[in-house]
Amino acid sequence: MRSQSSFYFGLLMLLLVPLKGKTQSEEFVPLVTLNYTFSQYNTEGFNLFHDSFNNFWGDELSKGWDQVNGREFSQPGIGIGFRYRGLKKVAYTAESMFVYGKRSLKNNTLWTSGVEQRYRFQARDLYWTFSQGIVLFKRFFVELYTGGVFRRLRLHFTTVHTDGSESYSTEYKLNGFYSGTTTALEWGGQLGYKWKNFMFYGRFTNVIPNFPPAKGIVNLDDYDSNNFVPTEFPSNYVTYATDPIAFVQNNDGLRTDDFEGMKLILGVNFDLKFRNQ
Repeated sequence: MRSQSSFYFGLLMLLLVPLKGKTQSEEFVPLVTLNYTFSQYNTEGFNLFHDSFNNFWGDELSKGWDQVNGREFSQPGIGIGFRYRGLKKVAYTAESMFVYGKRSLKNNTLWTSGVEQRYRFQARDLYWTFSQGIVLFKRFFVELYTGGVFRRLRLHFTTVHTDGSESYSTEYKLNGFYSGTTTALEWGGQLGYKWKNFMFYGRFTNVIPNFPPAKGIVNLDDYDSNNFVPTEFPSNYVTYATDPIAFVQNNDGLRTDDFEGMKLILGVNFDLKFRNQ
């Protein structure tokens, strides 16, 4: 217990050291960041579900599923971290942050009977970011970027009956709670400008494909389902509804790594050093 307390005390002192002073040539500062991520994921697998479902049921639907455009998981984020920077006219700088963000999308379809089916699809993201490069005249930052992303996906699919009751039960096979994860390694570049205690930055990133290996076989799955297989959320609804064996053999479920892609991130870092420069 004493050793654990000592660890946390030491960590607190490490964070507070930058608040007390600096050397003449470098500084190390804790940060808080706020940003907004404009993202684009691969819509092919998800829109295959929407199209194949709409076509399969045809005239029995009064409204089909809407298409997605791949930007629905653009999201705000908040994080903490630190930056090292030199204080010469041209100097080395590096930054590391942990950032959290989340976003949801909603969609629905209506049957001619008056029954509605809907889903709410949520992405929760935890980023570890690292950038390094040069700082010019203590103000202008030019950096290379790499980062790891852990994304937790949850899709809640329900049926709303004509009496207004909403059901997750298995009277419709698609009903349920589907979840899955995807991890990705990202690379890119970052530009920043420092003004007083604020650093405004823009970052462009993309994912390294097929890394980690075998992540392309991970689907959204209803792990608590008591229904018959398949329990994955479908990409190809036709094989899901008519040939479950082929559905499993062809891996026609919705893959979690479809929900990765390019990002443009705009944000501001706030130095936790209250001093004049």
